Amino acid sequence: MLRLLAIVLLAGPAVGSAAADTPAQSARSKKTRGELDEIHRIFKTGPTVDAAKQAKYRKKLDASWDSTRVWLTTYQQRGASITIRGGAAETNDVTQLLMRLAISKYFSDVTITETERKHDRATNVDYYAFAVTMKAPLADPKTKIGIKE
Repeated sequence: MLRLLAIVLLAGPAVGSAAADTPAQSARSKKTRGELDEIHRIFKTGPTVDAAKQAKYRKKLDASWDSTRVWLTTYQQRGASITIRGGAAETNDVTQLLMRLAISKYFSDVTITETERKHDRATNVDYYAFAVTMKAPLADPKTKIGIKE
C-alpha cells in the first residue's frame, strides 16, 4: 500500500506532461520524496532518529512491532503540514507508528486527530481507522500533494 502511494507521487506529475521539471520543481520534488522516503523507512527499517527525541520513547518502542499491521490510505501535504490516514489491526499498532513518526528527524508535532474502530464487511475484519497530523520542518513551503487510495 505505502509503495503504491510513493509510486503515484513520483510518477504522477510527469505522466502526460510534455515539459520537463524546472530546477525549482525538481528541488521541491526531492524534498517531498524525503518525507515519503522517511515514512517508507519507518515501515521497513525504522525512522531516521533524532537522538534528542528518542530518549522519551526508548522504553516504549516495541522492537518486534510488525509494520504490516498498519496501512496508509491517504497522504496530504501542504507546505510543512502533513496529514496521513490509514488503518491498523490494533490500537497498539497505531501507537507504535506514532512513536516512530515522533522520533524521526523529518517530523515534529505528531498528533493523532482521529481513531475509530471499524468493521470491513467484505473481509469480516475489525480494524482501527486513524488520522495523524504532523509538521515537516524541512519541507518546501510550496509543496501541495494529495494522494488517496
